[in-house]
Amino acid sequence: MNKPVSAHALEPSHHLDPDSPDLEILLNRIAEGASERERERNLPFKRTPY
Repeated sequence: MNKPVSAHALEPSHHLDPDSPDLEILLNRIAEGASERERERNLPFKRTPY
């Protein structure tokens, strides 16, 4: 069953400019070990309960 979510929870925490170093850091972090995760079919981060 779906849980109710407030509209505030759906707002982005902050915006990232496409040229932002923060975005590049985030994408690099996700990319670390990507080929191994693909091979093993693992997610880059722990699953969140729903």
